[in-house]
Amino acid sequence: MDKRVVVNPAQARNLLEAVRAQKPSGPRLVAFFAVMYYAGLRPEEAVNLFKRNLLIPDEGWGELIVEEASPAPGAAWSNSGQRRVVVDSRTE
Repeated sequence: MDKRVVVNPAQARNLLEAVRAQKPSGPRLVAFFAVMYYAGLRPEEAVNLFKRNLLIPDEGWGELIVEEASPAPGAAWSNSGQRRVVVDSRTE
């Protein structure tokens, strides 16, 4: 395994389908892994997402509001202590 290589879109889709097939928790974990791949979140950011963190308009791009991570970003790293991530319809 070469840590300098990132997963490509076909590999990501295959990974997500393999995760989805794992019962009973697979379907729920697909969202966790998909948001890390499609939105570029770290595990410590993805694990703290809730519906309230999703801003999904009727049209166009939506946003994920990352409020907490471990370690939390804090005011030293952002003006608000939050991280905004733009997402599109491919984000499951």
